[in-house]
Amino acid sequence: MKEETVQNKALSIMTQRASGYFLLSGLFFVTIAQLFMHNSLYIAVAEIVLLVFSVIFLYRLEWGVLLFIFLRPSIDRQAEYLSVGITDNFSLNIAAIFGVLIVVFSALYAVKYYREMKQISLKYQWIAFLLIFFGGIFYSIDSMQSFYEFIRMTSVFAIFSLIFLIVHNGVSYKKILYVILASAVIPFLVATYQIIFGTGLGTTPGVASRVFGTFSHPSPFALYTLTIAAISFFLIVTEEKKIWAYSAFVPSVIILISTFTRGSWIALVLFVSFVGLIKAPRFLFIGAVCAIILFFGSTTIHDRIEDIYNPPSDSSIRWRFGQWENMYDVALDKPVLGYGTGTEAIVHYYKFGFDAGNPYTHNDFLKVFVENGIVGFGAYILLVISTIIVLFIKYYQLPKSQLKDLCLVVLAIFSVFMLVSVGDNVLRSTATQWSLWSMIAICLSAQVARGKGTLTIKRTQ
Repeated sequence: MKEETVQNKALSIMTQRASGYFLLSGLFFVTIAQLFMHNSLYIAVAEIVLLVFSVIFLYRLEWGVLLFIFLRPSIDRQAEYLSVGITDNFSLNIAAIFGVLIVVFSALYAVKYYREMKQISLKYQWIAFLLIFFGGIFYSIDSMQSFYEFIRMTSVFAIFSLIFLIVHNGVSYKKILYVILASAVIPFLVATYQIIFGTGLGTTPGVASRVFGTFSHPSPFALYTLTIAAISFFLIVTEEKKIWAYSAFVPSVIILISTFTRGSWIALVLFVSFVGLIKAPRFLFIGAVCAIILFFGSTTIHDRIEDIYNPPSDSSIRWRFGQWENMYDVALDKPVLGYGTGTEAIVHYYKFGFDAGNPYTHNDFLKVFVENGIVGFGAYILLVISTIIVLFIKYYQLPKSQLKDLCLVVLAIFSVFMLVSVGDNVLRSTATQWSLWSMIAICLSAQVARGKGTLTIKRTQ
């Protein structure tokens, strides 16, 4: 059977003519500001880039949201450190500016396409979770940091909502998957350079170089790479022409291994085992053979895996247990509402000092408990469980199709991420969250119904 989609309905806020006027007016004001305020060239370029992005987003939602998804992984590290001064005492880094733009644009589209946005699945769970995050700003020990975190997590919901909207209106879900795959080109090229020349992170005992691509650390890069591996694996088991899928899957696995992130290694094994058992059992044998060769053929990989079940005294695994115990005790001092959204690192500094090592909890569930108390923890658990249930129901209800297989893949990767998040900072990886929730939105926004010899993707009613 083949799949047919509904006709693509272009979604926009402004007409082509209005967009042109908006662009010209914006360029005029940027020029005037440059002449009279003597801003730096960097600020002027940033203003022009933001103006162009805004015009694209307002003129054609599909182009704007896919452009942001494509660019976000490539600027992950720089986006955290480069900032634009708004006033003398207030500035936003590029990541925060991206988040603000996404949130503002999603709000505008939510107003214009209110009826369609009402159909978004999981909206109540997300809104409850974000309201608690928003409330955490007002009692936070660092309100500005809480504001940043609220905007960042709201941007994840915004991406989820906008992808839901464009797929609901006929944009091919494969186009979105291919854009996510394409977003890995620059990070993977940088990672390849780091592999060849050994310029990755070298602070881990026993590992000379851990690749991190365009990210700030190997761990979030490994999580993002795992989403690329998941999408390419989906294409391998569902597409007739598999060359492009393999050309993405093989590099993603090699790069994932080169991050030397054990949690993501385990996640990949669990994901391939679960999906492979149902859709492609042959991959289980191939994967097992490759894993055995790597385990016995590489001393570094062997030692990293052995540390999982026989960790030395200075192992990061033992450190995690100590960190969880410390942060849990801290959380019990404010168990109801916590210390404020996004403040885990600041709380750690206050309680244990700046010389106490890595301040991050490395457990998303405990992180939410520390920052937003049992109230936030309950809302997060509700969101996670609801997502798993809704994805399972969608998979069960759909007839045999690629979309059904995609739901299986997304259910598997989301569940695996939740397991990994017990020992890692999955929520903090914005690029990964954008890609993950884009995939979830695809599954929940389209409904496949049997037709005469076809599978027609219809809008969800």
